[in-house]
Amino acid sequence: MNRFGLFCTEKSGYAVPLESIARILQGGAIYRLPLGGGDCLPVLVMADRVVPIAEPENSEKWHSAGADCYFVITDSEYGLLALPSDLPGRITAKGECVPRDTDDAPWVVGRYRFQDFVYSILNVDCLAMSMAERYGSRTVPQG
Repeated sequence: MNRFGLFCTEKSGYAVPLESIARILQGGAIYRLPLGGGDCLPVLVMADRVVPIAEPENSEKWHSAGADCYFVITDSEYGLLALPSDLPGRITAKGECVPRDTDDAPWVVGRYRFQDFVYSILNVDCLAMSMAERYGSRTVPQG
């Protein structure tokens, strides 16, 4: 049985396999780390670690949300990765998994229907790999 953490942003919802979730953090110090070439990597400072923030849908709302924003800290093959969320989310195994749409991003591996809402199931390893490819060797080292 698959269990997922379900989270929402202003544009859509996403599901993360429960075993990939390290913690859920409310608020936090958010910075945009300049990487050269005009790129900036959004990062979250959590305790003594710098955690890259994934932007699966390029949402700007959470950039200044402060304490009102939640971050789902996931453990990927590339280290920790933070995903923004408007709400703290919920854990469930009662939904239905359905195939992904053909126009979904590569890190969306399927859909999860729960209470009349469809969430994108994220592969956090694929999302982290996509970020590493985008930023190359300029990514933030995990502390």
